[in-house]
Amino acid sequence: MEITNNNVLPKHTAQTRGRLTGIFLVITFAAPMLIAYWIYHTGMGIPDATVNKGTLLFPATDISSLMAKDSQGNTAAVADKSSKLWRMIIPIDNQCDEACAENIYTTRQVHKRLAKESHRIERFLLQINDSHIDLDPGFIRTLEIEDPGLAIAQVNQSLWMNLFSDTNALNSSKTPSIILVDQEGFAMMIYNQDHSGNDLLTDLSRLLKYSYE
Repeated sequence: MEITNNNVLPKHTAQTRGRLTGIFLVITFAAPMLIAYWIYHTGMGIPDATVNKGTLLFPATDISSLMAKDSQGNTAAVADKSSKLWRMIIPIDNQCDEACAENIYTTRQVHKRLAKESHRIERFLLQINDSHIDLDPGFIRTLEIEDPGLAIAQVNQSLWMNLFSDTNALNSSKTPSIILVDQEGFAMMIYNQDHSGNDLLTDLSRLLKYSYE
């Protein structure tokens, strides 16, 4: 007597179906993360109207390997990602003018207003040139006394330009700007004279809330 069971699949067919199901599950879970990564690092697909107050930096730029020198000539990374800190960077070409001083004040006030979260943030005044820090010594001493939380450093201009050559932050050292750098060392937002201190505070407060310490 011949027994027929249409519910029993050949072994190779069942294995193929199992592999296809596994691939489908991997794609289902991985696709959103890959799309989010692509959008974050290229800026493609991001609508003009976002919840951010600042201007998104296109594309987000990894500056974790960017090395700077302080006034003593010591070398250090501008955005060491191992510390998991956020950074507010004020890039300048030459001396710190009135707009630069305003940005220093703005970042200091934002830092203070973040209160219990302030330990998660570093602030930099970054002079972009090919030699060394040549800010007025009296100005540096005043900052060291009145604003000890502000790090002052110098970065090679060619390195800076190479990093930002294909981004909308290329001229950030020539126009009054504040660059926000995330915990992984990616420059990801830029603020200029069209933005207020409250814009920076709002964005940073939200980012701190939804990021790890």
